[in-house]
Amino acid sequence: MFRRTAKALGATLAGAALTLGASPGIATAAPAAATAASVPMPFHIVAYLPTYESCQDKGRTGEPLWGRVWWCSPHGNTWVLWAR
Repeated sequence: MFRRTAKALGATLAGAALTLGASPGIATAAPAAATAASVPMPFHIVAYLPTYESCQDKGRTGEPLWGRVWWCSPHGNTWVLWAR
């Protein structure tokens, strides 16, 4: 009786491990591709500015805060300053 119960429990736990992907020795399907909602955006909007030149000035001025990784992109009739 004990062996039968142990086998049933072992099969249940193995099935649960496969479902959760916790078994490293058994090949499983590749993970699904990341969606936009699951991947955090590494950049954030710092400011909306009226001209490209003002955006560049603000980006250079803020380099001590966010580093040298920033850029300006057009958004309608304004410019958006993005930084890390």
